[in-house]
Amino acid sequence: MAIKHAQIEPEVLRRLYLDIGDLADCGPDDPRLPALADRVAAFIEAAAAEAEGMEEEHPVSDDVVALLDTAFVESFPCAHRLLELLEERGWTGWTNIRRKDPAV
Repeated sequence: MAIKHAQIEPEVLRRLYLDIGDLADCGPDDPRLPALADRVAAFIEAAAAEAEGMEEEHPVSDDVVALLDTAFVESFPCAHRLLELLEERGWTGWTNIRRKDPAV
């Protein structure tokens, strides 16, 4: 829990979590999704640039990643579409977000 608290300290990330929560009941065709995907991708880009060359401090096991990703997809009707939009912006995954292989 201490790790999660530290992760949500930045205002921009806290706002993203709140905005994602606001879309909990929206469908995949909600017009707000592309703008949210843009903001999430921008946040990921900035975080990736800041973390470049650093070793992951608290790696999450593959089982936990799968559990959290499944919970996200099952809890948010728009989750699949948001993940598609993030892939269009070069990112894959939700809990363990990684730059998409450009060859794929």
